[in-house]
Amino acid sequence: MSFHLPPRGLAQEIRDIIYEHTLRPPEGVTIKLDRGSRYWSRDPEDPSTYKFKCTLPIASALLRTSRQIRHVASPILYSANVLSFDTSCLDALQFLRQLPSQSRLQIRELNLLKHLTAADDWDNREHAEELGNFLVDSMRLESISLAVPDDLTASKKEDHGQYEFFM
Repeated sequence: MSFHLPPRGLAQEIRDIIYEHTLRPPEGVTIKLDRGSRYWSRDPEDPSTYKFKCTLPIASALLRTSRQIRHVASPILYSANVLSFDTSCLDALQFLRQLPSQSRLQIRELNLLKHLTAADDWDNREHAEELGNFLVDSMRLESISLAVPDDLTASKKEDHGQYEFFM
């Protein structure tokens, strides 16, 4: 027994269900620096040395199938997902700069995890303001969630410095 597609292919409703299923995981999309690639060392002057990956696999290769599929399915990947960063501010900034502008403008929700708000990383402090300005100037976000340091509710004296920096 063989299966043949209708002359016009699958109905758009079925294709949309496939795109939703493959490009929109329930947990959202978490991006991190790919230290397993041959470009694991970062060179701030050369963004091509930054390689990123999703922590959970998604079928992003679907977007490379055809222009029509990319046009229809990329809004599902970028605007329907909560995009999380498990990186430093510099890494998140480089990832967003590497995205084509039309893809970047489709992103609606960001979740900035603990590494982006870590107060004890001086290199991170240097790029936090730059990332914030980029998010405001170059994107059309509807919401941003920030990880809050644990010590906002702690009363330990040694944690006070991190609290002060975060505030």
